[in-house]
Amino acid sequence: MTFENLLSQLESPIIPDNISYIPAIGWWVLIFLVVVVVLFKVLVKYIRYNKAQLYRKQALYLLRGLEERYTSDMTNTHWFNEVQRVLRQVALTAYDSKAITVYGDSWIDLLNSTTAKPLFTLNIKDMMLKSLYSDFLDHQDKFKRYKLLSVAKKWVKLHYTKNQLESRKRSKKR
Repeated sequence: MTFENLLSQLESPIIPDNISYIPAIGWWVLIFLVVVVVLFKVLVKYIRYNKAQLYRKQALYLLRGLEERYTSDMTNTHWFNEVQRVLRQVALTAYDSKAITVYGDSWIDLLNSTTAKPLFTLNIKDMMLKSLYSDFLDHQDKFKRYKLLSVAKKWVKLHYTKNQLESRKRSKKR
């Protein structure tokens, strides 16, 4: 037996099929299901967040309406009371009936205690308290009205919700 004879008796090696880098159908189904579940959870969180923030959007819409609606027919007292009514509605939605029962200085203190830093300074506090009982501004004094309106809008955007306040209190205790 010669070497060439032996080589001719050898069978050629069996070469396996090329390995496909595309996963089998089962993996595609699994990937699709994972993507659907993740998208569904993101969508649910987005809807819940928007639903939870809806009262803020409505309050800002009302405050913008007050800004546009102010005319010489509306007295300053009525206008200031409308702004405070919107603030009280937001506080009632975000917190509980405690917001309805607080008046005067304690009302302003409640508003200030629900933000990271107090927004209602002494000037605005005095303006809000005076506006309840008298028409103390003349119709040319738009600066004070717009100052209160801008602070009210800022408070609506930045105030903590009830859950956020509770978690802040817990973290301060630690």
